[in-house]
Amino acid sequence: MLEEGPSRLFDALASILGLEDLIDAADALKETRASRTKAHKAVQDRLDSIREKLKTHPDERAAKCLEALAGRQWQLETVTELLSADRTSAEADSEIRRLRELAGLRGPEPAAVGGGSASLEVCARRAGGRCSYGRGKGAPPSGDPRESPGFSSS
Repeated sequence: MLEEGPSRLFDALASILGLEDLIDAADALKETRASRTKAHKAVQDRLDSIREKLKTHPDERAAKCLEALAGRQWQLETVTELLSADRTSAEADSEIRRLRELAGLRGPEPAAVGGGSASLEVCARRAGGRCSYGRGKGAPPSGDPRESPGFSSS
């Protein structure tokens, strides 16, 4: 058995000493390490592309995130704080304010629009198609279209 090599000797001693569980645990650890190394490599590759984007981004927070992600020890807490903080530049803040104002705008109710268009149709029929409103000749008709300054009866 000694002439067959150290692997054969180890296998024989492992079975005699009952080391199968330790061998199984070592194999499981080796598999886990391989999968974690693969995951770390994937994260590292993705991080490289993120760093490239951060280098060219104009926001001051991007530079701080780049600092936090430099080196071997990533400061993920700092990145999380930067991303969740409500600190923005004045330019971005004014843009956000404008967007919020636009988001808050409400158009007319569809029923009101329908009622207004019906009133205009009535006006046009009463005027016999000769109503000059809309061509810069007066205010919109309210009530009787003949009282409107832009009404033309000829």
